[in-house]
Amino acid sequence: MAFNSKALSRKEKEFCKYIIKGSPIGEAGIKAGFKNVKSGSNLHCKSHIKLYLRQLQDQRIINVSATAERVVEELSGIAFSNVANLHIDWDALKTWEAIPEEHKRIISSIKITNTVGPFGTKTTTEVKMHDKVKALDMLSKHLGLYERNNSQKKMPTLILNLAEKMVDVPHSEE
Repeated sequence: MAFNSKALSRKEKEFCKYIIKGSPIGEAGIKAGFKNVKSGSNLHCKSHIKLYLRQLQDQRIINVSATAERVVEELSGIAFSNVANLHIDWDALKTWEAIPEEHKRIISSIKITNTVGPFGTKTTTEVKMHDKVKALDMLSKHLGLYERNNSQKKMPTLILNLAEKMVDVPHSEE
């Protein structure tokens, strides 16, 4: 449902734009030209403001193409990345141009250090990749893998019960 933003005042539109940019509610109200922090809080509760904010958020998502599918694709690239894709050989990195775009996305930072020594200049390239474990965790949460397989919580008790049966440990009765 499209909202007619013409029904909002200039100040209300400005308020919403500051909220979308990340300003706290009270600060957004003051930046938009309202007299005090409470004005921002009051505005934020109004249904037409909420509707316009939702419309701005939806438009922002479309503008940056941040769909759930794209986020999952990026996380998958990091989660299932392999540092070997950046190397020609064990101790030689590919040139930047030789690395495919999907492999460049897994790189968090590159640090190049030149050290002058008695045998000349040594160049060291340090490549830091995004956190695979965090990406795997975020994907698992998104896909609901933790909720679907909660049987792992019962494993220690099950193993203990099996061990007791194998060793025939008598239970103490209190």
